[in-house]
Amino acid sequence: MDTQSPWLDDDQQDLWQALLTVVVALPAALDRQLQRDAGISNFEYGVLARLSAADEATMRLSDSPKTTAKIITGTNASIGPGSTPNMP
Repeated sequence: MDTQSPWLDDDQQDLWQALLTVVVALPAALDRQLQRDAGISNFEYGVLARLSAADEATMRLSDSPKTTAKIITGTNASIGPGSTPNMP
């Protein structure tokens, strides 16, 4: 088969590049601001936001496998061996 996939036109390409810029730059900008203003990472803020929305501000790690994987991965990365989390 000798058909080519259509490519983005100029306007679509401009929009796509703008979206990629936001997707890449926004998490880093949020991390810097949260670190500066509150001493926490964007990941830690996300955990706190989920906890504040949960009943009685508690969550079981088993409640959501997707959340659990993110929390465990992020916690391991942010705490590291022999350190304590910087939580307000």
